[in-house]
Amino acid sequence: MFPQIIYVCQTYVEVEGSHGKHLERAQQFDYKNANDAEKRAQRLFEGGGCVGADAFKVVYDPETDELSDPEFLLRLGKVPSVEE
Repeated sequence: MFPQIIYVCQTYVEVEGSHGKHLERAQQFDYKNANDAEKRAQRLFEGGGCVGADAFKVVYDPETDELSDPEFLLRLGKVPSVEE
C-alpha cells in the first residue's frame, strides 16, 4: 500500500480550568486537498466558534501504521505551540 496524504482542519476552544484558561482541541475535519482544509479553518475561525484553527498535512503510512509530524499550512488565532 502507498502512503496517504491527509489534510486536516483542527479547531481549538479556550476552557476555564483549575489553573486558569487553557486550549483544548474541538472539531477536526479531514480533507483530500490543502485548499479545502485551509478554507474550512478560515471559515470556522472567522465565524467565531473557536479561538484558533490550524490547517495541516500529515502522511499516513498504512504499512507501518504511522503518521508523520504535521506540516502546518495555516495557523489562525490562539493555537498550541508546535512543541505541545
